[in-house]
Amino acid sequence: MLKKLLTMATVLVLLVSTANAEDFYKGKTVKLVINLSAGGSTGVMAQLFSRYWSKHTAGNPQFVVQPVAGGGQLKGIRHVLNARPDGLTLGWLAWGAATRRIGPKSQQVDWSKFDIIAGAGALGMAYVRKDVEPGINKAEDIAKAKGVKIGGYRPGSFLDLQARMTLELLGVDYTYTTGFKGGAKIVAALMRKEINFHSVPAANYFGRIDKNVVETGIGIPLWYYATTGANGNLTPNPAFGDIKPFHEVFKNITGKYPSGPVWKAMTWLNDGSAGVTWLVGAPRGTDDAKIAVLREGLVKASNDPDYLKEVKKITGLVPPMTDPDGMKRVIASLADADAEIVETLQKFIKSGTK
Repeated sequence: MLKKLLTMATVLVLLVSTANAEDFYKGKTVKLVINLSAGGSTGVMAQLFSRYWSKHTAGNPQFVVQPVAGGGQLKGIRHVLNARPDGLTLGWLAWGAATRRIGPKSQQVDWSKFDIIAGAGALGMAYVRKDVEPGINKAEDIAKAKGVKIGGYRPGSFLDLQARMTLELLGVDYTYTTGFKGGAKIVAALMRKEINFHSVPAANYFGRIDKNVVETGIGIPLWYYATTGANGNLTPNPAFGDIKPFHEVFKNITGKYPSGPVWKAMTWLNDGSAGVTWLVGAPRGTDDAKIAVLREGLVKASNDPDYLKEVKKITGLVPPMTDPDGMKRVIASLADADAEIVETLQKFIKSGTK
């Protein structure tokens, strides 16, 4: 009987706390921090989603997206971690958990210091300028390319590693320029011919690059990076239309599917990063009731028909959402990488700093 009364009391306290949290957000402004520049896919998605999140969060607080770039994407992460846990500072963060897991200690993050609201995913893909010698008119032409110049974010970025590892698997020589603070700056460099190859979240490609680079005849899409499905096999995604997954392009070029340590490491990296590209969370210690209100608003927003229609129109596909329990499982799985994967990725990261 006592246990039942205590349970009922706990429920009543939670209901009262949630009601207070709903009142709390009325008329408030929520700062949604991103750790890259505003023009890239992180900024585009945060800006788009925040409008619907505001609509569906009790009290309808105004969401303001604030870019905090720099420090290998760590500056924005630390900004959220060090913020007051008052429910008014949240992060929509390109977390790069897979590469941080195997990277230098200075780049690693204790994700338990976040109160996790959700995770959001974005499959990656690659595109290239058509004027790379001897000329790129279809994806398979990349195998003969000379003078490939990759533009990237940092040596530990999973997008940069994807770009380098795919070319390594195909035996294509390339140079690598890193340090761009956001996808928009890389696209601008590609337009100036400073670089000519870019691995990018699909949301960014379908939102801008297809119109400004592909439809204008400057470049072509090469492939997207498929993730492993529940059956353990790479799963094609129909949202990409005629664009093939990398492993199919590789087979068209070589007559067989990719294999070996580099491919194994790249698949692990992609499953752990593209499946959950962004961590959505608050600094640890934020009131549970406020987190509950924000989670409820996020779930409703992610199922809003108008959001689904708009995000598909802008990005070409709907980014998958991962609930807090799913995020915990992802974090746990990333910690279990075998030694060969860790060694392979560490070698790529180290060579990218030279």
